[in-house]
Amino acid sequence: MSEYTLQAIASLKVCWVGVGSLLYGIGGTEINGKGRKWIRRFILPLWMGLGIWTFGVWTGSFTLIQLLYVPLLSASLHCGYGGTNDVLVKIRKRFIYGLCLGISALPLLFSDRFIKYAVDIIKNLPNILNDGFDHGDFLMGINAYHFTINSGMLVLFAFHIALCVTSSVLLGVFNPTKNARSEESLICVLSTVSVLFLQ
Repeated sequence: MSEYTLQAIASLKVCWVGVGSLLYGIGGTEINGKGRKWIRRFILPLWMGLGIWTFGVWTGSFTLIQLLYVPLLSASLHCGYGGTNDVLVKIRKRFIYGLCLGISALPLLFSDRFIKYAVDIIKNLPNILNDGFDHGDFLMGINAYHFTINSGMLVLFAFHIALCVTSSVLLGVFNPTKNARSEESLICVLSTVSVLFLQ
């Protein structure tokens, strides 16, 4: 792909996250006393999953295991983080919420080869147990299936977790923005912007 195409894809990923922040924000509002958390908890994860599929297919990096992010993100968005005025409790809840958001992107680090390798280990478990465990064969098997996570991706994943936790705690507890809509949009952007770049 040309540099221009790669830049267009990267910019479109950021725009995709912008629409996600709209869904997250709308999911934090009420109309006529009716909450819209279902938009945040279900539509946003589906939107992000569609982005993973779209950009992954476009760049040739899509694997089915990456779609596990959708239910993991949905589960993370169900974590409670409010309902208290105790700052230490707020910090703890927000830390757990941010950590869950961050860890939910873990499937983006693994390829389909991981599943094949895991299935092979399970199938051969009786042989491994009967014949003894050979660390050399195990490491050769890992190498044969290229079950190595790109170290650059690990750095980006660690950065992603740091963004999720710090944005959840600092923005969610101390509310430095002018209003809740800005706060929630910013939390969503910072918690999802690196996800589409983990492919």
